Amino acid sequence: MDVVFTLAEVEKILTLFGSSFALIGLLGFQSQIVKNKEVVPAFFTSSAIGALQLLIYKTTPDASLTEALAYIFGGSTGLVTSIYAHNLWLKLTNTEDK
Repeated sequence: MDVVFTLAEVEKILTLFGSSFALIGLLGFQSQIVKNKEVVPAFFTSSAIGALQLLIYKTTPDASLTEALAYIFGGSTGLVTSIYAHNLWLKLTNTEDK
């Protein structure tokens, strides 16, 4: 059984995966920086989250099963990545988790 996607379908799948990865990753990262009361990074992550939500709302209304799976797994991967990114952030900024 051959599965063939058009270029437009591949672009949509990658857009959904990437935007979900970034959105859920930023939400996870933001929850950790808000917990630490880091105001400036929280401001910028909120702006990025809003922009990504708009992109997702424009892209998902007619998502196929493959596109929905890309969205779901993008979010899961983004959340796990945000945990590692926050640990790196703490090391780079010489701060401790409060």
